[in-house]
Amino acid sequence: MDSGEFIPILAVILIPIAGLVFLNLWVSAATSFAIPAASLEGFSGIKAMKRSWLLTKGSRWRIFLAWAATFAGALAMAAVVVALLQFAWFILHTEWHLRWFNQRVYLQLSYVFYTAIRALIGPIFPIAITLLYYDQRVRKEGYDLEKMMEAAGLVAVADEAPRNDIESAVAAEGSQEPGLNDTGEEIPSQG
Repeated sequence: MDSGEFIPILAVILIPIAGLVFLNLWVSAATSFAIPAASLEGFSGIKAMKRSWLLTKGSRWRIFLAWAATFAGALAMAAVVVALLQFAWFILHTEWHLRWFNQRVYLQLSYVFYTAIRALIGPIFPIAITLLYYDQRVRKEGYDLEKMMEAAGLVAVADEAPRNDIESAVAAEGSQEPGLNDTGEEIPSQG
């Protein structure tokens, strides 16, 4: 293969792969609130995915940055562990001539440290997603005001997820009988 042919072939392979990676990250960010929606609001399956899709509009980059920060933190901690283990191997193996600190011991210690890193870093992203989920509900739906009003006894607790204005108007209009108000009392005629 000529070196001039290598660059177009590389571009043909890398551009679709980069596109697929971006699409995967975007869809992952768009559906990341599905689990909080399912567990906290009681949605199941496709409804939780739709709810996530609507709630993540406008904050998908923040979700991606939360994932990237978690990933970068794990990489940084892993790099520190590798550097410390290599330094310990160098000192014990070459300076102190302790031959028992060989490759097997090094690998076993690295597995222990990597497990500890995963145990520390693992919960950070789900916590961040839950915080972003509540933040989006506060920003888009006034969730904090709803909870304060419920605590003050001003609003009855809703059994279902908030609906948009059109659905609410249709439901309110269809639920009232002609001549009755919201409490079921008769509306006096004005004529």
